[in-house]
Amino acid sequence: MVHEGQGGYSGPPQHGTGGWGSFPPPPPGPVPPPAPAHFSAPHPQAQPGPSVSTILSLVCNILALCGCYGALPALVGTVLSIIAMTQARTDPDSARKLTVGAWICFGVALVFLVVTVVLYLVYGAVLLGLGSSGSSSYYY
Repeated sequence: MVHEGQGGYSGPPQHGTGGWGSFPPPPPGPVPPPAPAHFSAPHPQAQPGPSVSTILSLVCNILALCGCYGALPALVGTVLSIIAMTQARTDPDSARKLTVGAWICFGVALVFLVVTVVLYLVYGAVLLGLGSSGSSSYYY
């Protein structure tokens, strides 16, 4: 048998506010209203990363570099794109200028490609013209 004060459960006391003790005292002073939801926690500013234009200029310059036409401008454009990607978070204005330079290098590489294709077509037309305009001395 367990006596009061010696442990065990003896049930709620039969006096006071219903048996489980008194209510806690109210907080001192007025309670501030809750903050509005849109001001509750500031969101950290998103760090700007490399732009889509920078990534596309890198891919296009690498493809132009693999095509071997205008390899020097494509190499310069690839390097400029890589530098722009690394500077995108620290200096976005400089990264934007480097990206424009990389696109210009890609344009120069494309001009080299077009000039090369046109020269091949002209050279092929000249060779075909020389071969077909000769006399029929091959046949007796």
